[in-house]
Amino acid sequence: MEDVSTLAARMTLPDEDVRKEAAAALEDLDGAAGRLGDIAIWLAATQGRWPPRHFEHPVLIVIGGGAPPAALLELATARVQIVPAGDAGSDAGAAFTRGTELAAGEVDGGTDVVLLAAGGDTVAATAATAVLTNQEVAAVVGNGPGMTDRDWMRVCAEVRDAARRARPHAGTMIDMLEALADPVLAMATGVAAEAAARRTAVVLDDVVAAAAGLAAQRISYRTARWFGAAQASPDPSFAAAVERLRLTPVVDYGLSGWPGHTGVGALLALTQLRATVAAFADHPAAR
Repeated sequence: MEDVSTLAARMTLPDEDVRKEAAAALEDLDGAAGRLGDIAIWLAATQGRWPPRHFEHPVLIVIGGGAPPAALLELATARVQIVPAGDAGSDAGAAFTRGTELAAGEVDGGTDVVLLAAGGDTVAATAATAVLTNQEVAAVVGNGPGMTDRDWMRVCAEVRDAARRARPHAGTMIDMLEALADPVLAMATGVAAEAAARRTAVVLDDVVAAAAGLAAQRISYRTARWFGAAQASPDPSFAAAVERLRLTPVVDYGLSGWPGHTGVGALLALTQLRATVAAFADHPAAR
């Protein structure tokens, strides 16, 4: 396994000169482009060129979750890589390494944007978010559809116990991930960190992916500049993670999960990113 400090040393920021070029190019719009302009500037910086180019090889990596609707995959023209939860193993360090290897293989193979989603239990991810954002557990545990007060209190207790195990190790990510004992979260963290180290944009889809983004940010603050938030979620854990990462979600449809499917928000965000690229392709400053 590559030492985490070595991974951190490979991290760089998106192209600041291109970011400034893109921002200057859009000054004539006097803010009229709104969020489209912000997204275009982010894409330009992560790609190192203005105007940003269309994504040719996007991949949706789903760890421990179900496949998104086939029709939506076709609409977004994205490839999907589904990793069953069991493939992450049982050891957090090994799972993290599997994640870095998966991201490395994807980027080396031509992937130009990673959409990251994860399914399954969110207790460890919510605990990680509570620890890494210094939030009270009750503030980050959502009251999802169909949950009773008793259900919410039970989840709070589970998250509280996980956070207690993790908090002493908050300064060392692999140790914290070991304490949380969730290989899916560890693998997602490896994917997010390695993709950022390889100068590739990562769109975070859900609670687990956002917590992975927070953990990757602790490895190096530079990682967050490569991240985008797919969607605004009513889940307070996702909202807390996105706020700490200083991300503004690409879309806001109020989704709180899609029964039987994972990554829907990320695919919807990808369609918006494609539309943003198209919107600025003919901007006068792009010629």
